[in-house]
Amino acid sequence: VLFMIVGLITACRSAVETAVSPTLLDLPVSAPTMIVAGNQFSVTAGPADWLDAADATLVMTGSNGPRIFQTSVVNGLATFTVSPADSQIAGHVSLLIRSDNYQGTGSLVIQPSAPVEPITPLVGARSIIADGDHWAMVVVVPFDRFGNPVAEETPVEVRVQHPGNKLEENVIFIEHLLAWKRIWSGTKAGRSTVAATVAGQYGPEKELMEIPGWPVTFD
Repeated sequence: VLFMIVGLITACRSAVETAVSPTLLDLPVSAPTMIVAGNQFSVTAGPADWLDAADATLVMTGSNGPRIFQTSVVNGLATFTVSPADSQIAGHVSLLIRSDNYQGTGSLVIQPSAPVEPITPLVGARSIIADGDHWAMVVVVPFDRFGNPVAEETPVEVRVQHPGNKLEENVIFIEHLLAWKRIWSGTKAGRSTVAATVAGQYGPEKELMEIPGWPVTFD
């Protein structure tokens, strides 16, 4: 009797699992590999052996969490249109489409759009000794109109006007969301100004004081 009960429970469990977890059929998914933030794009699933008017669901998961879209199947294809409002956050996006017992996956990358003003350089320390051996750091974190840090390897032009009418110009590149550079002091005390430019976009200048060092021996 015990063996009969165990066999009956096992059979029931297998039947439940089969009912709950049907075999999923592969669903082809077509989407662009890369778009620019704020642009409309389409995702297509199929063709598959669907009945027309069946419902299909797209789950798009990116940096701002999941977003769900639904559409109907027409001629074996499900086409989803993602509006500019849903493509503003840059980063990697995974796609999951499900309809009945069909499922397909895909992915794409949303690139930041062009940088916008203001391009604000961040400078610290506020003052350094004017001896040619001390330095401050300038950091630039440019954004696009949606608040995304601009793309890696974007060139940033940094200009430093030192005391004594000495102009220093450098081009640095965005790496890990920002660009940075050391600003070495000259040997003349005074006020330096630091400015940055990215793709023709400007911002406010920042000040750096180059101050005298300790006095030397005198008679």
